[in-house]
Amino acid sequence: MKNMNMKRGIANITDSLSSLGIMLVLIAAVMALVYMGYSKYYATNEVTVISNLINETKNMRASNGYGTSDYNQALINAGALPSTVATSGSTINNRSGGTITVKGAGVGFTITDTMLSNKDCINLTQKLGTSEMASTKINSQSFTGEVTAVMATTACTTDQNTVVFTTKS
Repeated sequence: MKNMNMKRGIANITDSLSSLGIMLVLIAAVMALVYMGYSKYYATNEVTVISNLINETKNMRASNGYGTSDYNQALINAGALPSTVATSGSTINNRSGGTITVKGAGVGFTITDTMLSNKDCINLTQKLGTSEMASTKINSQSFTGEVTAVMATTACTTDQNTVVFTTKS
């Protein structure tokens, strides 16, 4: 009988260690998925913020265009910014520690986003640098039409990139 109890004890220990190992692997997998999800959200969030600002600014267009006015305060006062975007006075801050500026440019307007990491710069310009824009400027390089991944990668050269989108209307 003692041998039988011993086998049961060993089996219990082995089962417990196997269960613990499986749980640790599952916890590590979940943590990796959470990290990947957060990273994707962070990169996508800048695209979402700028897209939102483009749409909200288009709603503020006067019959003769946008003039040369600074639209930051109007966007802040209208509640056009997502709650996750920090502001200070008339300054709109991005998550990278830079600023976002929306200014009229006659018929269209410009949105300037500063201090973007390479990853955010490439993602943002590739997603929003389309033929719908009059131009997309990354640091000192200007592009008209679509900004491809290769073009964005070549132009986004530092961890403090500046992107300027100019709309057609």
